Amino acid sequence: MKTTSIFTSLALIGCNSFSQVDNEVVGKKFPQIKSLSLAGKEVALPVDTKGKLTLVTIAFIEEGQPFIDSWAEPFLNTYYGRDDFAYYEVPMMNIPQPAARQFIDAGMRAGIEKKMHPNVVTYYGDFRKYRIALKMPKINSGYAYLLDKNGIIRFRGEGYMTQNDWEILKATINELMKI
Repeated sequence: MKTTSIFTSLALIGCNSFSQVDNEVVGKKFPQIKSLSLAGKEVALPVDTKGKLTLVTIAFIEEGQPFIDSWAEPFLNTYYGRDDFAYYEVPMMNIPQPAARQFIDAGMRAGIEKKMHPNVVTYYGDFRKYRIALKMPKINSGYAYLLDKNGIIRFRGEGYMTQNDWEILKATINELMKI
């Protein structure tokens, strides 16, 4: 089975991190998140990324941005622009007022490179179901999920990406590219 070969190869490179391999969400379908990107386009994850290896990063508060950046920067520097890869950043906020949403999105648009606007999909609403489904216990952290071409979670990271995390993520990507 391909999943076994991914985990076997990760074990061979010395992976012993609970958050990446021995995690309850790895091997499960990523739950659908539907919202508007900063570019104004509706995005449905993982439906819109079918056929691509996708890194999805999620944070709940502004202070989570450095965690997200630690995952996004190496991934984007290595894979951005390739047709077989996608990246989405998903800020999640429990803000029901449309006026507040417009204000927040305008602020994010001003602070994020325009070329990245299609990749930032802000989710407004009750995010508890996602915290439970994706095992995101800390609201003041950041999370990263690598999805295979069918939207199955193959890697989960939390907090700042370490060099070991990056090596594991790349090894997982290399295994998935063989499938």
